[in-house]
Amino acid sequence: PGTRLLLAAGTYAGGFQAKNLRGAPGRPIILAAADPKNPPVFSDARTGLQLSNPAYVELHDLAFTRIADNGLNLDDGGTMNGGEAGAHHIVLRRLHVFDVGTTGNQDGIKLSGLWEFRVEDCVIERWGTGGSAIDMVGCHRGEIVGNTIRHRDPAPPNCTGVQCKGGTSEVVVARNRFEH
Repeated sequence: PGTRLLLAAGTYAGGFQAKNLRGAPGRPIILAAADPKNPPVFSDARTGLQLSNPAYVELHDLAFTRIADNGLNLDDGGTMNGGEAGAHHIVLRRLHVFDVGTTGNQDGIKLSGLWEFRVEDCVIERWGTGGSAIDMVGCHRGEIVGNTIRHRDPAPPNCTGVQCKGGTSEVVVARNRFEH
């Protein structure tokens, strides 16, 4: 808890995975750009970054592109509860997710089973033609605020901007810009 990892600018091979990454109240684990104006870019993998069962984790000023499946994937690791053992208190801030997925159900950001989360000031562009910019399943008490979500013009007919499904509840979607 309280660790802050600052990544230098440059291109990083995607495919990073971590299980049970656990910060603490007031002491989140933060993975961020050393220089927010020149973010590190995760690319050329099936998934840019996957965190299973994280708690008190924040991602700031990172970019994800040329990812075959979901750009970013955060899930409950099968715990399926909102207690301290589950995935909770996650912040995604100023991420840029673009040109991920192909002609299928691939998402910019996939969230499964998270509680107490916030996605803010992110830019999500051009995800899979059957997917969502932000796709939630079984997520609770979250906020999706101040993001820019855009696809090609015209957008593919089966894609969505923000999708709340699978029992998702108490999610605020506010002050976002949706294009195409």
